Amino acid sequence: LDLGSVGPAYRRRTMPRRPSPRGGAGIAAGGARRRIVRGKNVVKIKRILMCVFGVVICGISVGMIKHASFGVDPFQSLMSGLNAVIPIRFGTLYMIANLVLLLFALIFDRRKIGLGTLINLFLLGYIVEYSQSCCRALLPEIGLAGRLALFAVGVVILCLSAAFYFTADLGVSTYDAVALIWSEKQSRLRFPLCRILCDSLCVLVGALLCAAGGEKLSQAVGAGTVVTAFFMGPLIAFFKQKAAIPFLYGAKAREAGADGAGPAGGGDRERSST
Repeated sequence: LDLGSVGPAYRRRTMPRRPSPRGGAGIAAGGARRRIVRGKNVVKIKRILMCVFGVVICGISVGMIKHASFGVDPFQSLMSGLNAVIPIRFGTLYMIANLVLLLFALIFDRRKIGLGTLINLFLLGYIVEYSQSCCRALLPEIGLAGRLALFAVGVVILCLSAAFYFTADLGVSTYDAVALIWSEKQSRLRFPLCRILCDSLCVLVGALLCAAGGEKLSQAVGAGTVVTAFFMGPLIAFFKQKAAIPFLYGAKAREAGADGAGPAGGGDRERSST
């Protein structure tokens, strides 16, 4: 049969059909792409939830630590000092101070700023204020043993919150951004030294302002300041591997993380910054 002598309709009816490029392989590839997109969207939602969760329980834990009166982390030392001399709500004062630091970050390196930065900025101060008020109402008279227990629980919750916040990797806090930018804009001082200098300055200024405002020095500096500055890293790493990464990527990520091959998320910044 001379196919050239017949019309295209006849050829379509008689010739074997070529396999469609959108056949089984194409369908499988399309399904795989949809699963990948769906998985990425789930991870994004989880990151936002982890960030909000981390900020909320961080605020609760800082309120508990402040009520225990064993000292707080370096940035909260500065905020306690400012709160002693500036007669406005702590949540509002915290937001103003962070807006000043946010302006610094926006001028010098806005890449450090993300959704997590803004959630931290606008929520954390008011949650700390509410948490401390609840502690004062529920535990107005608390002895040494009760203060120690409250401080220990607060530190554990703070480490859990830091693990979720850092793993979410949606931007660092404005206070973290200062030391990071400082270390990157010059070559003589590395990040650890820049962070130590920032923390030391915050503690010093916070203590002086507390003394000037007539507040107890333990509100700004104490044993708790040392604990939060130097001994929280291992506990944050523990919660990151056992809770934050498995929540974000699934249970298999914990096994991979144990072998050193798991996704790191944002948890490499294992330092506390409230």
